[in-house]
Amino acid sequence: MGYYGDDFIDRYMITSSRGRVWTRDMVRKAALRQVKTSPLPVRGQALGDFDAQTRARLVDMALDDDSLMRRHAGMVPARVVEAIEERVWELLHAET
Repeated sequence: MGYYGDDFIDRYMITSSRGRVWTRDMVRKAALRQVKTSPLPVRGQALGDFDAQTRARLVDMALDDDSLMRRHAGMVPARVVEAIEERVWELLHAET
């Protein structure tokens, strides 16, 4: 355990412009909201039209992708959530 006692926070330090440190759960909830409302097309339907379990599984996969998260360490949550949305889109395309 690092300074904050949370490996996710210590490793990626995602902080809002007002200085609030975001936990993995906070980033996950924001990413799920973003993916749910996303108009990005995948196989003829919007990304948000996929069932909740599929969206949650793919968001978790993106959050567990250390190379993605390391590239966005220290960024504001909005940039991280956008990157997760793009990664979910890529994962769905890879499944087809």
